[in-house]
Amino acid sequence: MSFAEVEARTNFVVERLVSSGDDSRSVVRDLAKAWPDTRALALVFALTDAAARIETLFDSETESRAAARTGYRLAALLAADVYAIEASGIAPVGVSDLQRYWHEVDPYFLTL
Repeated sequence: MSFAEVEARTNFVVERLVSSGDDSRSVVRDLAKAWPDTRALALVFALTDAAARIETLFDSETESRAAARTGYRLAALLAADVYAIEASGIAPVGVSDLQRYWHEVDPYFLTL
């Protein structure tokens, strides 16, 4: 995994979080679609890093603070999915494992 890939995922999330409004679950779903061959924790990192960047860049704006909170919340929910998959014996968890889990067990990120 290159630094450029990490930056691309984080920038994708920053852009989506500050412009997504109420459609926050689609950020995770679209992130998974855009990087289907990566490890699931790379998506968790992108969400967390994006939230931290939003906090730093837009410190005083209420909407931006909400976007950062949403990023942290999505990262936590996604990390819980990763943990559940790992508990079933799959490690490391890839995005394809997440997508299978969402279709078979928990469709939260697939529905709006």
